[in-house]
This record gives sequence, C-alpha cells and structure tokens, in this order.
Amino acid sequence: MTTNKLVFLLLILGISSSCEKWDELPFQQDAEGVVISMPYQWTTSLSADGELIAGFVNSPVSAYDGNVLFSAKGIGGLSLSFMMLSGSTGQVLWEYDDFFYQQKNFFSILNLHQHDNHLVYQEGRQFYHFDLGKGKVLQKEDRDYVVSRLRGIEDFYFISTGFELANDGLYEGSIIAGNLNTGDSYQLLTPPFNREHPSTTYNEIGVVGSATPFRDNNSSDIYITYDYSYNTSDAVNTYVGLHNYSKREHVYEKKPLALGINSYGSSIPVVYGDKVYYAPGRSIICLDLFTGEKIWSRSFDQGFTFSGFILAEDKILANNEDTYLYALDPETGLQLWKEKSSGTSSRVTYMNGVVYFTGGGDGRLHAVDIETGKHLWRIRSPDLKQNSGAWFKDVVRLIPASEHGKKGKVLVSSYLSAFCYEAAR
Repeated sequence: MTTNKLVFLLLILGISSSCEKWDELPFQQDAEGVVISMPYQWTTSLSADGELIAGFVNSPVSAYDGNVLFSAKGIGGLSLSFMMLSGSTGQVLWEYDDFFYQQKNFFSILNLHQHDNHLVYQEGRQFYHFDLGKGKVLQKEDRDYVVSRLRGIEDFYFISTGFELANDGLYEGSIIAGNLNTGDSYQLLTPPFNREHPSTTYNEIGVVGSATPFRDNNSSDIYITYDYSYNTSDAVNTYVGLHNYSKREHVYEKKPLALGINSYGSSIPVVYGDKVYYAPGRSIICLDLFTGEKIWSRSFDQGFTFSGFILAEDKILANNEDTYLYALDPETGLQLWKEKSSGTSSRVTYMNGVVYFTGGGDGRLHAVDIETGKHLWRIRSPDLKQNSGAWFKDVVRLIPASEHGKKGKVLVSSYLSAFCYEAAR
C-alpha cells in the first residue's frame, strides 16, 4: 500500500472530512458557568470503519503551515495511520500508513522533535523522519536501542535511552545525538552509572530519563540538561548533568536530584531563564541551571508522570495525579492556586492566558484561566453519542490566531474523530 494518499482517494475509501456535523451542538454551561458543550468549527472522521482508534500522537505536534497531524484508522480501515488535516477546514491533506509491522495496530507517539517541516520521532526501537509538507518519510530505521525520550533544538535532536548492552554484559542508558540535515546519529555520552547493583530482572544498571537541549543567550552555545538514574542496594538515585554540546564538554555530570526513591527518572524538564525544573517521583525541584545546585523542592501526594508541567506567564502549571491542577511560583515553589481537574491527563498546553488539557479520568476537554485557576471549559466529546468509548484522547493542539483581535483554534480528537473549537480567548 502506498505511503501517501491524496485527498480524493481517501474520500473514495470513505474518510469523511471537513465541516461534517451530525447536528448543531448547543452552547451549554453548568451551574458554575463552566462550558460543557459548544458548537465546533469543523469535525473530520479519523476512522474509516467506525471502530475506535488505538493509536495516539500524545505529544503536542505544532501545526505546520496551519495544518495538524492526527493518528487515524484510515486507508481501508485495516491499520493505523498518520493523517494531516487542514487547521482551517479539517480537509485531509495526506495520509501515511507504511509503519513497521509491530506498529500497525497500536502506536503511542511520545518522543518527537519538530523543526519547520521536519518531524522526527522514535517509539521503542523504531525511528522515523517525516517531511510534514509532503507526507513522506525521509528516514525509517529499526535501531538497536530503546528510546526513553526524544527532544531537539533546530536541526539537532537528542535521544535518551535505556537497555543498551555494554562491554561488561550489563544494560545501560546513554544519549544519542542526531542531525536532521545529514540523517546521521551517534552516541554522544554515557553517564557515570554505579554498576554495583544491576536490576535482577533486566540486568540493567541505569537509564537516561531525558536529554533536553537549549541555546544559551549569552554564548549562543547549545547545552543539554539531562537526568539519569541507577539502582542502589535498596532504592534508586537520580542525578542531573549539564553538557555543552557546542564545545563537547561537561559543565557538571553528577549533581543529586532525588536520592533513595523507588522510581526512575523525571518528567520532561523545563529550562526557564537561569533555572531548570525537574519532577522526579512526587516532587517538583528547581535547580540553578549552570551549577546544578538545588534552589527549592516541593513535594506532592502523587506525581506528574503523564501531564508533565509547563511554565507560562511566570507560573509553573502542572496536573498532578492527585486530581488537581497546580500553579506554582517558579522563584519559590509556593502554591498560587489549585483547581480540581482529572488526575491523569494529556500534556498541558497554553495560549492567551488559558491552559488546555484533556482528562484521562473524565475524557473531557478542559480549559482553565491561569490567573484565577478557574475552569472555563469541561467539554464532553460529541462522539459519545455514537460510541460510549469515544472520549477525547490525551492530546490537545493549539493554532494561534492569524490576525490580531481574533481567537486561535483548539484541536482535539476523540477515538473516532478530530474536532476544532474556537479558543476560549
């Protein structure tokens, strides 16, 4: 089956697209004035056979040229695919389904980097490099290491790994560096793991949780902040390092982040000014970016494994597994407000004073004012009337307004269809 299907072929195969509405949804609010239903601007079916879709594109993929990528069950309804939709109309622009065999029925795209029309991602050992404008794969490899996370900057991407076989027969993590232009990749560094207490299950000594690049405003050098974890005799220790990628030298490589906990790694870190924020275990920790020294730490009842956290308008915004959305002061860690949410959720996204996410616990599309912490939306999936399992999936994509004074777009998908709503602001 070809990898790039034109729109008219998709329509012949039964993929309904753009502006199809089963009926006009009413604008409804609950007793607290929170929007629970509203008309959408367009909807597009993502399932050719009407069955629920098992695939996800979990990390928010920035719109390319006003278009957005979704996971779908298209081309004959036989396997999963990527479907690029017009952000303006919902029209299907291209579709791709030529994945490795083991990804035909399920994929979960968590680890990706996008730069202009280039998108690279890796799931497990399978690596892909897409041209988003043409819907073509430029590179497709079954690699010999398992991804933990993939992040990038400009034309460079960095993969943190686990389960690589070392010379002593133990498995360890490392950081792989890659280049979008050349297609080359190589092992950049391996952290100083303690090799005395390998895992009895996998013979593993440790993993790299994440490798997040940023460009220093003063020197213009590219740096990588990364965390790694290894076993001790009775627990797990997690450390952070800072590597100057431009000069290929370390600033530091073993600053303690969380010692004596029972889990590997951290949520994806956020670099903000001269600070970096990590979320190991059930904490959010602020470090001095260039020394690795701890500035503050705040503990919670649960962790941030699924939603992660972001910084917007001088606030840390994080959805905790304890079913609350928190806003923290990034300088002190003090709580500014908390709002009942859904616990497990998509990654939180931000635009124009509003944070958006879909709830894994309630399947709704949430919008929260970040100044007050009050809900604006808790919208149910319109597809629930067709299938009780067609909740909103755990990803929200945002397209800013193209003109001043207009509102942007909020794009979300259920397990059957994509929907576009006008943004809250």
